[in-house]
Amino acid sequence: MRLVPSESIVVPRLSGLRELAQAAGRAAGAYQTASAQAADNAAGAYQTASVQAADNADGVYQAAPAQTASAQAADNAAPAQAAAQAAGLNILRILREKGLSIPLSSQTWSAFASDTRSRLYAGWEGEYAALSFSVDERHIRAVNRRDNAPVYQDSCVEFFASPEGRPYYYNFEFNALGYLLAAVGPDRFEREDVPAEKRASILRFSSLDEAAFETEDAEFKKAASEKAKTKGADFQHWDLTVVLPVSVFFRDSFTGFSGLRLRGNFYKCGDLLPQPHYQSWSPVKTPEPDFHRPEFFGNILFGESETVI
Repeated sequence: MRLVPSESIVVPRLSGLRELAQAAGRAAGAYQTASAQAADNAAGAYQTASVQAADNADGVYQAAPAQTASAQAADNAAPAQAAAQAAGLNILRILREKGLSIPLSSQTWSAFASDTRSRLYAGWEGEYAALSFSVDERHIRAVNRRDNAPVYQDSCVEFFASPEGRPYYYNFEFNALGYLLAAVGPDRFEREDVPAEKRASILRFSSLDEAAFETEDAEFKKAASEKAKTKGADFQHWDLTVVLPVSVFFRDSFTGFSGLRLRGNFYKCGDLLPQPHYQSWSPVKTPEPDFHRPEFFGNILFGESETVI
Protein backbone atom coordinates (compact mmCIF):
# COMPACT_ATOMS: atom_id res chain seq x y z
CA MET A 1 0.00 0.00 0.00
CA ARG A 2 1.42 3.37 -1.05
CA LEU A 3 0.73 6.20 1.37
CA VAL A 4 -0.18 9.57 -0.12
CA PRO A 5 0.68 13.01 1.30
CA SER A 6 -1.79 13.60 4.10
CA GLU A 7 -3.07 15.89 6.80
CA SER A 8 -1.54 15.96 10.30
CA ILE A 9 -2.98 16.91 13.68
CA VAL A 10 -1.85 16.91 17.29
CA VAL A 11 -4.54 16.03 19.84
CA PRO A 12 -3.85 17.97 23.08
CA ARG A 13 -3.75 16.59 26.59
CA LEU A 14 -6.52 18.14 28.67
CA SER A 15 -5.64 18.13 32.35
CA GLY A 16 -8.66 16.90 34.31
CA LEU A 17 -10.24 14.97 31.44
CA ARG A 18 -9.28 11.60 32.94
CA GLU A 19 -11.15 12.41 36.15
CA LEU A 20 -14.21 13.54 34.19
CA ALA A 21 -14.12 10.39 32.07
CA GLN A 22 -13.97 8.18 35.15
CA ALA A 23 -16.86 10.08 36.74
CA ALA A 24 -18.87 9.72 33.53
CA GLY A 25 -18.17 5.99 33.49
CA ARG A 26 -19.37 5.58 37.06
CA ALA A 27 -22.53 7.58 36.36
CA ALA A 28 -23.29 5.67 33.17
CA GLY A 29 -22.70 2.36 34.94
CA ALA A 30 -25.00 3.34 37.80
CA TYR A 31 -27.72 4.30 35.35
CA GLN A 32 -27.43 1.05 33.42
CA THR A 33 -27.56 -0.97 36.65
CA ALA A 34 -30.54 0.98 37.99
CA SER A 35 -32.39 0.66 34.69
CA ALA A 36 -31.79 -3.09 34.50
CA GLN A 37 -32.86 -3.63 38.10
CA ALA A 38 -35.95 -1.50 37.63
CA ALA A 39 -36.93 -3.43 34.53
CA ASP A 40 -36.38 -6.81 36.20
CA ASN A 41 -38.21 -5.89 39.39
CA ALA A 42 -41.14 -4.30 37.60
CA ALA A 43 -41.49 -7.18 35.15
CA GLY A 44 -41.44 -9.76 37.93
CA ALA A 45 -43.97 -7.88 40.02
CA TYR A 46 -46.30 -7.32 37.10
CA GLN A 47 -46.13 -10.93 35.94
CA THR A 48 -46.88 -12.20 39.46
CA ALA A 49 -49.80 -9.82 39.85
CA SER A 50 -51.13 -10.72 36.43
CA VAL A 51 -51.13 -14.45 37.26
CA GLN A 52 -52.91 -13.75 40.52
CA ALA A 53 -55.31 -11.45 38.74
CA ALA A 54 -56.31 -14.16 36.32
CA ASP A 55 -57.72 -16.13 39.26
CA ASN A 56 -59.73 -13.24 40.64
CA ALA A 57 -62.79 -11.43 39.38
CA ASP A 58 -61.19 -8.09 40.13
CA GLY A 59 -57.96 -9.16 38.44
CA VAL A 60 -57.34 -6.01 36.45
CA TYR A 61 -57.46 -3.94 39.60
CA GLN A 62 -55.03 -6.25 41.40
CA ALA A 63 -52.55 -6.01 38.51
CA ALA A 64 -52.75 -2.22 38.45
CA PRO A 65 -50.55 -1.69 41.57
CA ALA A 66 -47.76 -3.68 39.91
CA GLN A 67 -47.98 -1.43 36.87
CA THR A 68 -47.67 1.53 39.18
CA ALA A 69 -44.63 -0.08 40.79
CA SER A 70 -43.12 -0.46 37.32
CA ALA A 71 -43.42 3.25 36.69
CA GLN A 72 -41.99 4.07 40.13
CA ALA A 73 -39.03 1.76 39.56
CA ALA A 74 -38.25 3.56 36.32
CA ASP A 75 -38.40 6.88 38.15
CA ASN A 76 -35.81 5.60 40.61
CA ALA A 77 -33.30 5.35 37.77
CA ALA A 78 -33.81 9.00 36.84
CA PRO A 79 -31.13 10.47 39.19
CA ALA A 80 -28.49 8.15 37.75
CA GLN A 81 -29.57 9.10 34.23
CA ALA A 82 -29.32 12.80 35.08
CA ALA A 83 -25.82 12.30 36.53
CA ALA A 84 -24.67 10.48 33.40
CA GLN A 85 -26.07 13.21 31.15
CA ALA A 86 -24.38 15.91 33.26
CA ALA A 87 -21.04 14.09 33.03
CA GLY A 88 -21.37 13.92 29.26
CA LEU A 89 -22.13 17.63 29.07
CA ASN A 90 -19.03 18.42 31.17
CA ILE A 91 -16.83 16.51 28.73
CA LEU A 92 -18.51 18.22 25.77
CA ARG A 93 -17.91 21.63 27.36
CA ILE A 94 -14.19 21.16 27.93
CA LEU A 95 -13.65 19.74 24.47
CA ARG A 96 -15.35 22.77 22.93
CA GLU A 97 -13.35 25.18 25.10
CA LYS A 98 -9.88 23.59 25.09
CA GLY A 99 -9.77 20.68 22.65
CA LEU A 100 -8.56 20.35 19.09
CA SER A 101 -11.14 21.60 16.58
CA ILE A 102 -11.14 20.50 12.92
CA PRO A 103 -13.82 20.56 10.19
CA LEU A 104 -14.84 17.41 8.33
CA SER A 105 -15.11 19.37 5.12
CA SER A 106 -13.41 17.32 2.42
CA GLN A 107 -15.89 16.15 -0.24
CA THR A 108 -14.19 14.34 -3.09
CA TRP A 109 -17.28 13.02 -4.87
CA SER A 110 -19.34 15.73 -6.59
CA ALA A 111 -22.32 13.41 -7.08
CA PHE A 112 -22.72 13.38 -3.29
CA ALA A 113 -22.00 17.05 -2.58
CA SER A 114 -23.81 18.25 0.53
CA ASP A 115 -24.09 21.39 2.61
CA THR A 116 -24.01 19.32 5.81
CA ARG A 117 -21.65 20.96 8.32
CA SER A 118 -19.61 18.72 10.61
CA ARG A 119 -16.83 19.47 13.10
CA LEU A 120 -14.73 17.35 15.44
CA TYR A 121 -13.43 18.34 18.87
CA ALA A 122 -10.82 16.08 20.50
CA GLY A 123 -8.63 15.73 23.57
CA TRP A 124 -7.09 13.07 25.77
CA GLU A 125 -5.60 12.35 29.16
CA GLY A 126 -4.17 9.13 30.55
CA GLU A 127 -5.97 6.11 29.16
CA TYR A 128 -8.92 8.10 27.75
CA ALA A 129 -9.49 9.93 24.47
CA ALA A 130 -12.64 12.00 24.01
CA LEU A 131 -14.20 12.95 20.68
CA SER A 132 -17.17 15.23 20.16
CA PHE A 133 -18.85 15.57 16.79
CA SER A 134 -21.01 18.62 16.04
CA VAL A 135 -23.34 18.24 13.05
CA ASP A 136 -25.82 20.45 11.22
CA GLU A 137 -27.75 18.66 8.49
CA ARG A 138 -31.12 18.92 6.81
CA HIS A 139 -32.48 15.57 7.91
CA ILE A 140 -31.53 13.23 10.75
CA ARG A 141 -31.91 9.48 10.35
CA ALA A 142 -31.58 7.27 13.46
CA VAL A 143 -33.15 3.93 12.58
CA ASN A 144 -30.55 1.39 13.81
CA ARG A 145 -30.93 0.73 17.55
CA ARG A 146 -28.29 -1.89 18.41
CA ASP A 147 -24.53 -2.14 18.26
CA ASN A 148 -22.92 -3.65 15.15
CA ALA A 149 -25.96 -2.73 13.06
CA PRO A 150 -25.39 -0.85 9.75
CA VAL A 151 -25.27 2.56 11.46
CA TYR A 152 -23.57 4.10 8.39
CA GLN A 153 -27.02 4.10 6.78
CA ASP A 154 -28.12 6.61 9.43
CA SER A 155 -26.76 10.06 10.24
CA CYS A 156 -23.31 8.76 11.13
CA VAL A 157 -19.88 9.92 12.30
CA GLU A 158 -16.80 7.72 12.22
CA PHE A 159 -13.23 7.36 13.48
CA PHE A 160 -10.82 5.02 11.65
CA ALA A 161 -7.37 4.47 13.16
CA SER A 162 -4.30 2.37 12.44
CA PRO A 163 -1.55 2.29 15.11
CA GLU A 164 1.81 3.22 13.68
CA GLY A 165 3.44 0.30 11.87
CA ARG A 166 0.42 -2.01 12.05
CA PRO A 167 -1.05 -3.72 8.93
CA TYR A 168 -4.61 -3.28 10.21
CA TYR A 169 -6.95 -0.48 11.24
CA TYR A 170 -9.88 -0.09 13.61
CA ASN A 171 -13.21 1.44 12.59
CA PHE A 172 -15.55 3.04 15.12
CA GLU A 173 -18.82 4.16 13.47
CA PHE A 174 -21.59 5.85 15.48
CA ASN A 175 -25.06 6.91 14.47
CA ALA A 176 -26.57 10.08 15.90
CA LEU A 177 -27.92 8.18 18.93
CA GLY A 178 -24.55 6.61 19.74
CA TYR A 179 -25.11 3.06 18.48
CA LEU A 180 -21.78 1.65 17.37
CA LEU A 181 -20.31 -0.51 14.62
CA ALA A 182 -16.71 -1.44 15.48
CA ALA A 183 -14.23 -3.83 13.90
CA VAL A 184 -10.57 -4.28 12.97
CA GLY A 185 -8.77 -5.71 9.96
CA PRO A 186 -6.52 -4.96 6.98
CA ASP A 187 -9.29 -3.91 4.57
CA ARG A 188 -13.07 -3.51 4.28
CA PHE A 189 -13.63 -7.24 3.64
CA GLU A 190 -11.48 -8.98 6.25
CA ARG A 191 -12.90 -7.53 9.51
CA GLU A 192 -13.03 -8.85 13.08
CA ASP A 193 -15.66 -7.41 15.42
CA VAL A 194 -14.40 -5.47 18.42
CA PRO A 195 -15.43 -7.64 21.42
CA ALA A 196 -18.73 -6.74 23.05
CA GLU A 197 -17.13 -5.84 26.40
CA LYS A 198 -14.76 -3.43 24.64
CA ARG A 199 -17.64 -1.79 22.75
CA ALA A 200 -19.55 -1.45 26.00
CA SER A 201 -16.61 0.40 27.58
CA ILE A 202 -16.99 3.27 25.09
CA LEU A 203 -19.10 6.01 26.69
CA ARG A 204 -21.55 7.73 24.35
CA PHE A 205 -23.56 10.89 24.96
CA SER A 206 -26.02 12.08 22.33
CA SER A 207 -27.88 15.39 22.35
CA LEU A 208 -30.90 13.65 20.80
CA ASP A 209 -33.89 12.04 22.47
CA GLU A 210 -34.07 8.49 21.16
CA ALA A 211 -37.84 8.32 21.59
CA ALA A 212 -38.28 11.21 19.14
CA PHE A 213 -37.03 9.19 16.16
CA GLU A 214 -38.77 6.56 14.08
CA THR A 215 -37.43 3.02 14.25
CA GLU A 216 -38.79 1.75 10.94
CA ASP A 217 -37.17 2.62 7.65
CA ALA A 218 -40.57 2.91 5.96
CA GLU A 219 -41.64 5.49 8.51
CA PHE A 220 -38.45 7.45 7.93
CA LYS A 221 -39.00 7.50 4.17
CA LYS A 222 -42.54 8.71 4.67
CA ALA A 223 -41.31 11.50 6.95
CA ALA A 224 -38.64 12.58 4.46
CA SER A 225 -40.80 15.01 2.53
CA GLU A 226 -39.83 16.57 -0.77
CA LYS A 227 -38.85 19.70 1.11
CA ALA A 228 -36.35 17.69 3.17
CA LYS A 229 -34.64 16.61 -0.04
CA THR A 230 -33.95 20.17 -1.10
CA LYS A 231 -31.68 22.91 0.12
CA GLY A 232 -34.79 24.73 1.30
CA ALA A 233 -35.16 22.41 4.30
CA ASP A 234 -34.12 23.72 7.69
CA PHE A 235 -30.89 22.60 9.29
CA GLN A 236 -31.13 20.35 12.33
CA HIS A 237 -28.34 20.17 14.90
CA TRP A 238 -27.01 17.26 16.92
CA ASP A 239 -23.92 16.46 18.98
CA LEU A 240 -22.36 13.13 19.85
CA THR A 241 -19.60 12.88 22.44
CA VAL A 242 -17.73 9.60 22.93
CA VAL A 243 -15.01 8.57 25.35
CA LEU A 244 -12.72 5.75 24.19
CA PRO A 245 -10.51 3.92 26.69
CA VAL A 246 -7.22 2.90 25.10
CA SER A 247 -8.15 -0.74 25.69
CA VAL A 248 -10.57 -0.60 22.73
CA PHE A 249 -7.46 -1.09 20.59
CA PHE A 250 -7.63 -4.68 21.76
CA ARG A 251 -5.08 -6.12 19.34
CA ASP A 252 -2.48 -3.85 20.87
CA SER A 253 -1.08 -3.47 24.39
CA PHE A 254 -1.22 0.29 24.85
CA THR A 255 -1.45 1.54 28.45
CA GLY A 256 -2.32 5.14 27.60
CA PHE A 257 -2.59 7.69 24.82
CA SER A 258 0.57 9.65 25.71
CA GLY A 259 2.74 9.92 22.61
CA LEU A 260 0.55 7.48 20.66
CA ARG A 261 0.86 7.88 16.90
CA LEU A 262 -1.93 6.77 14.60
CA ARG A 263 -2.75 6.92 10.94
CA GLY A 264 -6.44 7.66 10.72
CA ASN A 265 -9.39 9.67 9.51
CA PHE A 266 -12.67 11.15 10.74
CA TYR A 267 -15.82 10.96 8.66
CA LYS A 268 -19.45 12.07 8.37
CA CYS A 269 -21.83 10.07 6.19
CA GLY A 270 -25.40 8.90 5.76
CA ASP A 271 -26.00 6.30 3.06
CA LEU A 272 -29.81 6.31 3.27
CA LEU A 273 -30.43 9.96 4.01
CA PRO A 274 -32.49 12.01 1.53
CA GLN A 275 -29.15 13.66 0.68
CA PRO A 276 -26.54 10.88 0.90
CA HIS A 277 -23.10 12.36 1.59
CA TYR A 278 -19.53 11.39 2.42
CA GLN A 279 -17.32 13.93 4.17
CA SER A 280 -13.92 13.55 5.80
CA TRP A 281 -11.08 15.33 7.55
CA SER A 282 -8.27 13.91 5.39
CA PRO A 283 -9.22 13.83 1.67
CA VAL A 284 -10.03 10.41 0.19
CA LYS A 285 -9.19 10.50 -3.50
CA THR A 286 -10.98 7.50 -4.96
CA PRO A 287 -13.39 7.34 -7.94
CA GLU A 288 -16.32 6.30 -5.70
CA PRO A 289 -17.02 6.82 -1.99
CA ASP A 290 -14.85 4.45 0.04
CA PHE A 291 -13.75 5.22 3.60
CA HIS A 292 -11.89 1.90 3.97
CA ARG A 293 -8.77 3.28 2.29
CA PRO A 294 -5.94 3.56 4.83
CA GLU A 295 -3.55 4.93 2.21
CA PHE A 296 -5.44 8.23 2.57
CA PHE A 297 -5.32 8.33 6.37
CA GLY A 298 -3.82 11.37 8.03
CA ASN A 299 -1.26 11.53 10.84
CA ILE A 300 -2.66 11.74 14.39
CA LEU A 301 -0.38 12.36 17.36
CA PHE A 302 -1.59 12.42 20.96
CA GLY A 303 0.78 15.13 22.10
CA GLU A 304 2.23 15.97 25.49
CA SER A 305 1.37 19.68 25.41
CA GLU A 306 -1.01 20.27 28.31
CA THR A 307 -4.19 22.30 28.31
CA VAL A 308 -5.58 22.94 31.80
CA ILE A 309 -9.36 22.80 32.11
